[in-house]
Amino acid sequence: MKNLVIFLTICIFLFCGCAAKKTGKKITIEFMTPVEISQLNDLTKNIKKFMKKHPDIAVVITRGDSRNYESKIQARIASGTAPDLVFLNSRFFAYFVKNNIFENLSPYIQNDNEISLDDYFPESLNFYQFDNGLYALPKGINPVVLAYNKEQFEQRGLSIPDNKWTWNVFANAARRLTVDENNDNIIDNFGCAMPPLHVLIWQSGGDILSENFTAAAVNSSHVRQAIQYQLDLINKYKCTARPAERADYGSGEEMFMTKRLSLVFMGHAKIMDFRAHKSLDWDVEIMPGFAEHPRVTFLDSAGVGILSSCKYKKEAFELLKYYCGTDGVKDRIRSGEQFPAIKKLAYSPLFLQPEKKPANHIAFCDSVSFARNYQKAMNMGRITEAFFDEVTQILEGAKNIDQGLLNAEKRINEILNNQ
Repeated sequence: MKNLVIFLTICIFLFCGCAAKKTGKKITIEFMTPVEISQLNDLTKNIKKFMKKHPDIAVVITRGDSRNYESKIQARIASGTAPDLVFLNSRFFAYFVKNNIFENLSPYIQNDNEISLDDYFPESLNFYQFDNGLYALPKGINPVVLAYNKEQFEQRGLSIPDNKWTWNVFANAARRLTVDENNDNIIDNFGCAMPPLHVLIWQSGGDILSENFTAAAVNSSHVRQAIQYQLDLINKYKCTARPAERADYGSGEEMFMTKRLSLVFMGHAKIMDFRAHKSLDWDVEIMPGFAEHPRVTFLDSAGVGILSSCKYKKEAFELLKYYCGTDGVKDRIRSGEQFPAIKKLAYSPLFLQPEKKPANHIAFCDSVSFARNYQKAMNMGRITEAFFDEVTQILEGAKNIDQGLLNAEKRINEILNNQ
């Protein structure tokens, strides 16, 4: 019932257009977020603590459905009822910043004595830095590591992964972990999920776009090496499924949690799901790497920014500073789910919770220093969608590598030329 009341309140403010306004002595700030209903109570408690410290500011939470969330923000802006603060995935920030939708936070931070950017992982801020300005603060980050089933490693007499693992060691272990128990040509346990292609490309020294984001860079030896490794896992080592087959088995995380897959790549956001499977004996390690190249992993983030149209930017900044600062983040990491972008909190017992799985929880923290995200180009979502569509056809055998990459290059350049 409480969730229903909150949801109805949100709807009322949404349709009335409740961007920052002054009512009596109170200023109302609207915070738009795609938070799930199940997480709404925690968010509301977090915001209530802020309002207790700032009795002159009232905060209204607008829950935007995660489907087409970015389009809904744009629709609110076009209608003249834009919210004041918005939560947004990092991959969409380039478009919003380049269209002057977000306020540059750098002047506010420089004139504030309470917030220090030195407290944050530098990698968590990179998402939101454009042209010497900072346009959001990270709500949290989501580094990707390798998770493994300890019990299955012991059953096969294999040494568990360590921080020296290469992709060659990974492939050989995955092959030995792949099991057809009944000899019926149906795999009962796959050795591994497919390693993230973008990570393999970065570790090979390549990328999807040129350095200045003006042309596709996928038709290269680096990208070929990465795709060939994925093909080898399917055809040579026979330890992972093709994309079409994976649809029948479920996601890699689902297969891992039900003990049908031994090695999977997980972001920290999945940790509560893994912990819920009490009988699963698992741990994590940093991402494997190619011996001849620096190690790289994937890092995602969601940030909170102030819209340029916000009327009461000073008050909105106070909310942003609290929500993404130590006090606000500390409240949200107690469950262990959200990975804090603030370094001292990430390495604290409050977050690491050594009494809970995974035992090597700190591997997530250690991964941040060599983690990155996609290039900060406009329309990066469309670009990666076109690229991975071609790669899927290569992995399915519908195209060879040369055909797929040539077509991917053409499709990406068309997107770049029509921005």
